[in-house]
Amino acid sequence: MVDAILTTTAWESAKSTGIISEFDFDNSKTYKNISVQKMITDKTLDKLLDFYFDSATHEMQNLDKILIQFQIRFWELTGQEEMMVSLYSGST
Repeated sequence: MVDAILTTTAWESAKSTGIISEFDFDNSKTYKNISVQKMITDKTLDKLLDFYFDSATHEMQNLDKILIQFQIRFWELTGQEEMMVSLYSGST
């Protein structure tokens, strides 16, 4: 997580100074990967945690619905993780 934050900061600095135009294509592609990774950590995990900490999530009478919601959220997270593996391996 810390590496991702430092890498994102480095890319943002490179963009703001204009030096990013000197980077080769592979480095620019890495920035796309970092952007997707940021979306996962900023949005998907936050939504998952919000759902988990919502008091209604812990009402046992709605257990079946709650478990379905968790399943959907984890499928989304798993799909994003598979996409990240694909992006970082260079197959997309």
